[in-house]
Amino acid sequence: MLLSAIAIEIFSMVYVGTATWLLNAWAYTLDASSAFIVVHFCTASDLGGIFFGSALGKEKTMHFISDAKTKAGLVGCIALPIIITTPLHYAIAHFTEGKFSFHMSFCEYLILGVIIGALAVFGDAVESFMKRASKMKDSSDLLPGHGGLLDRLDSTMFSWVFIAWLSMVRARHEQNPPDVNYQTMFLKYFN
Repeated sequence: MLLSAIAIEIFSMVYVGTATWLLNAWAYTLDASSAFIVVHFCTASDLGGIFFGSALGKEKTMHFISDAKTKAGLVGCIALPIIITTPLHYAIAHFTEGKFSFHMSFCEYLILGVIIGALAVFGDAVESFMKRASKMKDSSDLLPGHGGLLDRLDSTMFSWVFIAWLSMVRARHEQNPPDVNYQTMFLKYFN
């Protein structure tokens, strides 16, 4: 029992410390569009989970992590970023010529919505597991009734890492574009 409590405590410190360090390290490399994307997609994911879960959620899922998680909430966490945020960011990117969002195709934004939605769910599950394992209701008293500050940021933890990686890949791709146009290959494959 003591060994598992120590392991959970160490994991919690590494989890929060690593995410904070990565966010701080990449704060200088991420542009406004990256932050804009993470905040919008993760907020949509959180809202989708809350609205779908409370309105349609009857069947529980991940009961070993949290009693409040439902299958409808899980679907909402992935569906709402796709339904609302994907078209929004596609329009923003094309009307502002990529200043406030990545200049990508609509299909790429759909894939981004699914990935960030899934990462938001994973981040929330990890944080809920840490609270459950340490027998805490809230991660802090800073935001009472909201589960604490970490509960507000848990969905963004893994999304920041993914968007930072995507930003670096996109920057490298713009400097040295590949010889193959993957979008054309993709369209030829399905035609």
